Amino acid sequence: MKRILLSVLVISLFSFLTACGGKTKDSSSKANKPEVSKDTAFAQYIDAADAKGKTTMTLIGHASVKIVTKDGKVIYIDPFYDGDYSQPADLVIVTHSRDDHNKVDLVKLKDGGKTIGSPDYMKDGKYIKIEANGIQIEGTPAADKAHRVGDYAGVLLTIDGMTIYHASDTLNIAEMKNLTAKNIDYALLPVDGLLTMTMQDATDCANLINAKHAIPIHMEMNNDPYDKEYAKKFNAKNRMLVEYGKTIELVK
Repeated sequence: MKRILLSVLVISLFSFLTACGGKTKDSSSKANKPEVSKDTAFAQYIDAADAKGKTTMTLIGHASVKIVTKDGKVIYIDPFYDGDYSQPADLVIVTHSRDDHNKVDLVKLKDGGKTIGSPDYMKDGKYIKIEANGIQIEGTPAADKAHRVGDYAGVLLTIDGMTIYHASDTLNIAEMKNLTAKNIDYALLPVDGLLTMTMQDATDCANLINAKHAIPIHMEMNNDPYDKEYAKKFNAKNRMLVEYGKTIELVK
């Protein structure tokens, strides 16, 4: 009888502890934990129909980018990659004259639209600030395996209160440290590893300049499709991956 009572007490105590959160060997806490998606670094895309009144950026491909301001100004940077250039431009920015950055004939300018390049925001070897069609532009140092600092420039754009950095073709040069103070919201960094940075170089650069969002671009030298698995090798702390042809909203 005593053994029966003792068994009942043990079972009751075990049930009480389990109900109060006591853990057992077959706890399901791990099973209930949601799995992290492999694509969590990819941005949330928006449709063109939802873009009106928003600041948006489309990564057309390679280093080719389209930005549309809240009030409808259209800016293209380094047109080259096959994609949608149907919106006439207020501004086309060409960071340098290499063929994979400079197919300006893909873009139709609005009345009063302008095309500008490094000589406009780099004077006598100094990187300067200018304004073109209401967009503030500041040149930044850039150099790759074929060009020295001073041959051409990246750009910092001030758009709708945000700072957007297009690095052009560049390595992780010493001058990058000066960008930390610029409070960059979106940094577009080349990662082909041929003339420009490798993925590791770009990761180190992104962590150094500490942009809120760091986006790898210029991943290949031709019109190859976007390689999601290769893009994931960009492992900066604030990385954001954007597929070619996709549009994102830019927010402060």
